[in-house]
Amino acid sequence: MKLSTKGKYAIRAMANIALNKAKKPITLLNLAKHQGISLSYLEQLFSLLRKNSLVSGNRGPGGGYTLANSPKNITVAQILKAVNEKKDKPINYQKKDEVIWEGFSNKLYKHLDTITLDSLIQDISQNETAITKESLINQKSNITEAPIVTEKTTYQ
Repeated sequence: MKLSTKGKYAIRAMANIALNKAKKPITLLNLAKHQGISLSYLEQLFSLLRKNSLVSGNRGPGGGYTLANSPKNITVAQILKAVNEKKDKPINYQKKDEVIWEGFSNKLYKHLDTITLDSLIQDISQNETAITKESLINQKSNITEAPIVTEKTTYQ
């Protein structure tokens, strides 16, 4: 199990899609602007997420990405496993630190497999951090895509 920046951005993007109450597809362009990362980086991540059946892509006008499953059925471990290609390096059992790390990694993976996107969203619902209409307006972009709306959106 590898905890990487790749995993961080994948989890954040999946959480943003899960928080989209409009259930309309979300473009990678909007996610990239919100997360402050390059579009090409997100495209790479979403290629892996799509390959592992965690997201579905919709082409054309109004297209974008949606979750392939309910947030209750997607775990943090699934997301991390999807974006971190496993390099099967054999463990050298003569090196105790490698054995300890492998044991820790397995325990961590088992724990992360119990944490769903839905449970993450419930944990942060008081401190909304997903894409909101206000955050898209504050970017002052010329994008004519549908905004991402969450349950905590307030209109002025």
